[in-house]
Amino acid sequence: MAQAPCRRFKSSGLSSRHLLMPKGHGPFGVDFFRFRYRHLINPPFLALKRRAEELHSSACREMPVNPECGGLLLFYAAECSLKAAYMYKNNLRHTGEQRGQYKAARSFVHNLKDLVTALNIPAASLPKTPEVFLVRNGERNEISDLHQAWRYGEKIRETATIIQWLTKLIEWCKKNT
Repeated sequence: MAQAPCRRFKSSGLSSRHLLMPKGHGPFGVDFFRFRYRHLINPPFLALKRRAEELHSSACREMPVNPECGGLLLFYAAECSLKAAYMYKNNLRHTGEQRGQYKAARSFVHNLKDLVTALNIPAASLPKTPEVFLVRNGERNEISDLHQAWRYGEKIRETATIIQWLTKLIEWCKKNT
C-alpha cells in the first residue's frame, strides 16, 4: 500500500517517508536537505536582537523561582544575542544569509563556543567557558548541549557559574551591537 503524500510537500511529490531518509537519498539526492531546510525561519537582525532582550528579561524573572528554567531561557537569550552580534559584525541581514567567508548565523545552531570564536571575543572579556556536568551521573557535556539538559529537566552542577558566564556573554553582545 502506497503512503499518502505529506500535505506540505504534496506539490513536490515528496512523501513523509522521505523526511526520514539519510543525507544524499530521496528524490532530490544531495540537495534534499537544502530543500527541506529552506523552510526554516530566518529572522532579521533586529528581530533576533529584540527576542534576545525578551528572553533575557524572562530569564531574570524566572531565575528566583526555578534556576534551571531561568537558565534555559538565559541560554536561548545568549544564543540569540551572539547570533545578532555575529550578523551585525558581518553585515548579514537575516540568520540564513551567508556572504563570502561568513557563514549563516543559523549554521552555528546552539554552539555558543563557536559563536564566541567567530566573534573574536577577547578572553579577558569573559570568564573561562564553564564545564557542564550532570548531577545525576556526573557525565561531562559540551556547553552546546546545555539547553538539552535543562530542557529535559536535568540538574547541572555549578549552575551559578554557568548562569554568570551566559550573563557575561549577553552583556558583551549588548555593548558590541
